[in-house]
Amino acid sequence: MATYLTEEEIRVKLDRLINKFVEECRSTCMLHPDFIELVKHNLYAKYVYYDETTGMVEIGINESRDRSPGYPDIKVYHYSLSEAKQWLGQHFRNTKFDLEFYASLISKDQDSDADIIVLDGDED
Repeated sequence: MATYLTEEEIRVKLDRLINKFVEECRSTCMLHPDFIELVKHNLYAKYVYYDETTGMVEIGINESRDRSPGYPDIKVYHYSLSEAKQWLGQHFRNTKFDLEFYASLISKDQDSDADIIVLDGDED
């Protein structure tokens, strides 16, 4: 059986999922792998790390537009875990590809075998 969701419904379910990831991180002091994938997807991050002593999520992003030999120049950002819904929400994208990615995360979190089908969104 399939579940059909609009962009707005995906946003609401994704917000709930982010809250779940934050609560899980607070109790285990580790980031859920799907949360890491969401951060990497939304922010084009190379790595994501949670520092339990500061309650901050450290994110490394390669902002260089040029390919250079050797190691990339990674810029490090720090975001409060408690504000994850806000800073991730600022990077929400609504292309068909992105909405399908979000739907796959939501689907993995649900206990049913239903596929999630995106009803609207921009074409890539």
